[in-house]
Amino acid sequence: MFSRIKEFFRKRKKIIIIIAVVLVAAVGISYTSVEVTSTTAFCSSCHEMKPAYESYLKSSHYSPEEGKTVATCRACHVPPWTNPLAVLWSKTYHGVKDVYKHFADREVLNDPGYHAAMRARAPRGIAKASCLQCHRDIYEEEYGNFVNIHAALQKNRSSKCVDCHKYLVHWPYTIRLEQD
Repeated sequence: MFSRIKEFFRKRKKIIIIIAVVLVAAVGISYTSVEVTSTTAFCSSCHEMKPAYESYLKSSHYSPEEGKTVATCRACHVPPWTNPLAVLWSKTYHGVKDVYKHFADREVLNDPGYHAAMRARAPRGIAKASCLQCHRDIYEEEYGNFVNIHAALQKNRSSKCVDCHKYLVHWPYTIRLEQD
């Protein structure tokens, strides 16, 4: 039995090594691509995202006094790496959509209604798990001397943090983009 397995791998050694190298390269490229395109600098480089970036700079998720980031775009808008397939799907879907809108459907970008609709849809893509990466203690029974409402909401699986906190970082906005 083991000799058959050994013989199988011996005959296909080169192809197995090639497949392994390609898989390792694909994983490395995918991971690097997600990380590079998920930085706040990358996200804010598109003029469509300027209003979101400006509101982020004034939010509690950015510390202007210290000039440092508390939470990046990726921390909220991309699922955690605990589910790599969700990360890759999210980045691929939103990347293709955003690039298409930017280059092929520019007229819609000048419509303030589009940005209002985009802003209204955005919270749906923010997973509770993303919030809990930083706010792990949110479900403690008491928060200071107060009963913590979050502890009661923990049992409600359909509730999301952004159901109540949707304007915590980005407020509603409409914009008119400059003509290129």
